[in-house]
Amino acid sequence: MSVKDPNPLNRPDVWSLSASGTVVDATTYYADANDTVKQIVNTAGDPLRGLKRRQGEITLNVKGNRLDSPFALATGYVNRTNATAWADGAERTWLCTSVSAQQQTELVGDELIDYWSVSFSFAYRPETWSVQAPNVGLNERVTGNGTTVKRRITIDDGNGNLVPTSKPQPLDANGGFAGVTAEADLLTFRVYKTADFAGYFGEPPT
Repeated sequence: MSVKDPNPLNRPDVWSLSASGTVVDATTYYADANDTVKQIVNTAGDPLRGLKRRQGEITLNVKGNRLDSPFALATGYVNRTNATAWADGAERTWLCTSVSAQQQTELVGDELIDYWSVSFSFAYRPETWSVQAPNVGLNERVTGNGTTVKRRITIDDGNGNLVPTSKPQPLDANGGFAGVTAEADLLTFRVYKTADFAGYFGEPPT
């Protein structure tokens, strides 16, 4: 296959790569040599707000020609992440961000070939496109006598009195109060559906 093939439907896809910088909120950091992700907090354990960091974002583009309408492809791939490892990235590290398409007609010999010229873009995020948030809250789950209830967390006011907390407190994995000195774990939420990028787009050339 060649990009100079007279038949546009026989031309191979063309890939391109670029990177740009942007400024995003800094809420987590890598705590050790194993890249353990932790929440940025002060020495009292309170989150530090308003911090920023610069992030380079890698963008992958693929352009090609298709016989069929790309509308189904647009709804099936845009706003989805890769279901399996793809383009040297682990699963859910590539997000399909956009698609563009235009109808084209070319004369090949004595025949008019109608086709679609399509382009897809993907953005890379090594920590995946999941959302992370600290496991904190004003309420805790308490289990007793075979039932589980949710109640307001109470803490010592310094005078030996238990009072309702005025700020979110660290929770354990079961939703219980972990203690005022505990470090909040990070919860991870998958907010994008996945799609089989490799099955349709193949692998970018290496």
